Amino acid sequence: MPKVDDVGHSDFTVPKMEILSKIFDMHFMITQAVIKKYPSFRRKYRYVDMTAGKGHVPYSDIVSKVDKVHALEWFGKSLIHNGKLLGSPLVFLTIAESQKVQIQYRGDFIEAKKDNYQELNEAVNSHSRLNNWEEMKTKALLHNDKYEQAIPELFPSRDDKELGLVFIDPSASVSCSYKYQA
Repeated sequence: MPKVDDVGHSDFTVPKMEILSKIFDMHFMITQAVIKKYPSFRRKYRYVDMTAGKGHVPYSDIVSKVDKVHALEWFGKSLIHNGKLLGSPLVFLTIAESQKVQIQYRGDFIEAKKDNYQELNEAVNSHSRLNNWEEMKTKALLHNDKYEQAIPELFPSRDDKELGLVFIDPSASVSCSYKYQA
């Protein structure tokens, strides 16, 4: 798997982001239905991206190959910005901020590499301004840390009333060593 600044990509990256957009969409719809039917659950959706990267895919040639075949979009919203495929954090925010989603959310984006973290911060802010989204400071929280250190702080205890999704997409050389303790 080739990498740019420790962010991996391959021919599967584009379909992976398209599928991920559909997973986010479906998961939000299910969560909205559960919250509506069962008011005992927390009213805020929780998303954690443990390997957030730069917020976009740094290798644009794979985008141009696929874009010639079909438009890369989710419900009319492009998954490409300035010639770059949106990465998991921006795909999540695109869906979370859409008209389809009628619940509050909190997204925690964890990136260990400082340069990538800074690019992620810039990407979230830029994408937010471009789409005229509300202030992201309370909705999209960025963490410049290894997920092994960040997760225990984000989840100090188990909460059976909290709904959401945790996503990890490590590059080939990254190993997932975090163990959940109930």
